[in-house]
Amino acid sequence: MPLGRIMDIPFKLHWSIFPILAAIPIISIFKKSSWQETTLLFTLLVFVLISVLLHELGHAAAAKLQGVKTHDILLSMIGGVARLERIPEEPIQEFKIAIAGPLVNLLIFFLLGSGFIIFYALGFIPSINSLDYLLNVEDFIYQNQLSYLTLFVYVLAYSNFILFLFNLLPVFPMDGGRILRAFLASRMSRRKATSIAANIGKVLSITLVIFGLIYFRPIWSIIGLFVFMMADMENRFEIQNHKFKNTFASDMLHQNFEMVSHLMPIKTLVELYFDRNVELFLVKDGQQRIKGIITKEILESAMREKAFEHNINIYISTRYAIVNKNDNLLEVQEALVKKDLPVALVMDFGELQGVIDRETFDKHRA
Repeated sequence: MPLGRIMDIPFKLHWSIFPILAAIPIISIFKKSSWQETTLLFTLLVFVLISVLLHELGHAAAAKLQGVKTHDILLSMIGGVARLERIPEEPIQEFKIAIAGPLVNLLIFFLLGSGFIIFYALGFIPSINSLDYLLNVEDFIYQNQLSYLTLFVYVLAYSNFILFLFNLLPVFPMDGGRILRAFLASRMSRRKATSIAANIGKVLSITLVIFGLIYFRPIWSIIGLFVFMMADMENRFEIQNHKFKNTFASDMLHQNFEMVSHLMPIKTLVELYFDRNVELFLVKDGQQRIKGIITKEILESAMREKAFEHNINIYISTRYAIVNKNDNLLEVQEALVKKDLPVALVMDFGELQGVIDRETFDKHRA
């Protein structure tokens, strides 16, 4: 659900947020909470979401300073995600982007909680260890002589401090996992650093699963399983990136295509399609320059329309990428997959060397 743009970055709500918000009145009825308590909890969750959004904007701002664009920000039940166009491989750059989010939460905590820190140190305000307080707060407010507004500000500050600590856990996909990798990558290869950081995350996640089972806290076990999967995914992603950086377009191009004239009728093209089992045609103009392509899907569409006498000119597509034979597969992926194009023409000083289609690329990626 698109909500708007901040810093020219679109931000959206994932559907998983809405069941959480809808559950608040149901829980309040079950707990026999007052309307003030219900309003307090609902408002708190909204402001925690805003805190998460500010956290992600912190990442986006730091990424912009490193020359990295943010595609969008998604807020979901399990937190926020700022989708960057790439993760910088320079350790100091990754560190700056990763630490920026938690620092935003720390700043919010100090801005909201500076006065409470003094009162807490003096023992006037106890620590809140559970959101259950927010559904049974009348005694808490009475005993500590707090107003609802004071309690709201206190718990929002407390929540931001928890967000700060939680995101610094040295596990993927938390910021702490990326900070740990950046630290390790400054002393070893990025691939090895990712492997070590991922394994640390797996150990911690297994520990969390075990504690969840021992202490009957299923949410701990669920989070542990999620963290384990994300750590494994990050490691596999880095292994693939390493492979892509060392594989070049020249290693996977092929010549399974036909060069045809732009004056050719569809009927002749269909005959070539069936006689030679070719699924890609490169169309040349009168000066023997590549004018466009006709894929299997385009040709089949023409056959369904029974346009056999038509010239192929009207079916030519210019939806293709152009890459250099020395480009690695990360660059091919940027040109081909991320732009959702069917084929890339592989060139060398203006001369066609071959093509890479999506099917070939996806097989190589797998």
